[in-house]
Amino acid sequence: MASEIVRAVREERAEYVITHRGKPVAMIVPLAGAPETEPATAGGWWARIEEIGRLMEEENPNAGSVLEQLFKDREDS
Repeated sequence: MASEIVRAVREERAEYVITHRGKPVAMIVPLAGAPETEPATAGGWWARIEEIGRLMEEENPNAGSVLEQLFKDREDS
């Protein structure tokens, strides 16, 4: 039942009011700005990660690849 509610909130942007003894006490609502798309696939997540890496490299081209930045950050800490 709970997974059905979460799915409806995520996919249908449904909203639920939770009551206690007939009085509203909480709401389950979609997060503002959350995408109204189909659930992500593993391939979709990987494509998004690669896109973020390209954006990071574009913003700081002298820092090297994202992987090089990660190794440098680990060495520095």
